[in-house]
Amino acid sequence: SLAAPAKTNPRSMAWGALRALKTDRMLMAAFVGTIAFNLFSLRGLLPAFFAESFLKDAGMTPWLAAACGLGGAAAAFVYHRMHRKLGTAAWLRWGALGIGALALGWLPGNFLVMIGTFFAFALGNVVTRLAMASVIQSRIPSGEESSVMGLLRFTGSIASTAIKLLVGLVFAVASTTWEGFLILGGLLVVAALAQLTLSGKMARLEEKASPRRNPGAGLNPDP
Repeated sequence: SLAAPAKTNPRSMAWGALRALKTDRMLMAAFVGTIAFNLFSLRGLLPAFFAESFLKDAGMTPWLAAACGLGGAAAAFVYHRMHRKLGTAAWLRWGALGIGALALGWLPGNFLVMIGTFFAFALGNVVTRLAMASVIQSRIPSGEESSVMGLLRFTGSIASTAIKLLVGLVFAVASTTWEGFLILGGLLVVAALAQLTLSGKMARLEEKASPRRNPGAGLNPDP
């Protein structure tokens, strides 16, 4: 008779994931960066805010959302063609530029500028997520794949929800829409600078890193 499959203990899986992260600084940096800069979920909120607040036309929302989609598709193509030429730190810098574009792109109040803003944001954010996912999946110790990826998805979902709540809170406490966007823009500038800082740290870690444990690991950008 066939033996019953072993039961999975969530607590032991969590501890296994934490041990794996603790023993590999590059894996830890990629893990934390993926969670901290999980900003692509804003594609469902900000296009409507931009269209209604600055373009004064809610009908422009689908165009801005489509720019996000095109940026994401372009990111997949660019990363596929160039991921062997650029290190993770370079992709993080791309992502920081995209966040910076989103922080400032609303200021002119121009439709075409906003189209470019959302395209640049999505392009930078998605190539960053692809690069980080590649690092994570290629450096997970054998046998800990499920635990690490499970923890990544769990914490990533929490981070995504927290970011949406933060955006809502910003506009709730702001006295005017303009003030809300100024606060949000400032927070995004801080996020861009933090991602640039992480890119510097990742560059140093890449110089010292041991060979990847799973060099053939597939890519999955979704935490």
